[in-house]
Amino acid sequence: MGPASERPEIVKYGYTHGVQIDSQNRVIVHNQSKESVIIFDHKGRCIKSWGPDFQKGAHGCLLRKEEGVEYLYLSDYERHIVVKTTLDGEIIWDAQLAAGLRRLQRRG
Repeated sequence: MGPASERPEIVKYGYTHGVQIDSQNRVIVHNQSKESVIIFDHKGRCIKSWGPDFQKGAHGCLLRKEEGVEYLYLSDYERHIVVKTTLDGEIIWDAQLAAGLRRLQRRG
């Protein structure tokens, strides 16, 4: 996305389906846009964004600390998927609903 800014002009926010605050007091917004995860520092500057795969179906967002590491759980109703990611957008695993069955796919 580039350097930190007050509000990136290139980002057009969509319907917002989750706002979380991490342990560093950064605000994490999950919305239906090309940059579906946007992270702001405690002064309101946009410091990073990612997540074009959630542009059409972003719906739920949960921030959870596990063994000292913070992760995001994101859902997408268009793709029928729940994804566990790092705060940098690295996918740890995803679970899809396919033909009535759940399938967990571990990454890495």
